[in-house]
Amino acid sequence: MFDSDKALGPLLVALSSGIFSFLAWKLPRNSGSYQVGFRSGYEQNLSPAAKLYIGAAALLLMNVPYSLFCLEPINQKLEAKATEFEEVVYSKADEAEMKREDTTHYLVDRWAVVNLGRSVLSGAAAVLATLAAFTPPTLTDRYGRNFSTL
Repeated sequence: MFDSDKALGPLLVALSSGIFSFLAWKLPRNSGSYQVGFRSGYEQNLSPAAKLYIGAAALLLMNVPYSLFCLEPINQKLEAKATEFEEVVYSKADEAEMKREDTTHYLVDRWAVVNLGRSVLSGAAAVLATLAAFTPPTLTDRYGRNFSTL
């Protein structure tokens, strides 16, 4: 019942996260000098937009373990219920005697609430990616001078 989603979901997450990671990698870096202890050197910082793209990619990647650990147990119970209902016919009285956690209605409601977490992760990733797309680039040279306001 859920086999197609098990293959398609991680593929779409990987593709979207890959796109956001690529966009973060392609953005120009802010460069500047830094000093740590007795050493000084040169570093290239990520731009604010690149950080937002990386955040969006990370949020999307979190969908996979969230689905495996939170949704998979509920999916397995629902699949067991589906095969059980194919074999046995329950009356309203039989279903009323079941524990609340064992009813199909409860499992579907619980799945909907837990699935909301995936929607929140994806929505937050979309917001971060949109903010990244509209964040103006900051252009600095290796001495830290800002050229984005010229």
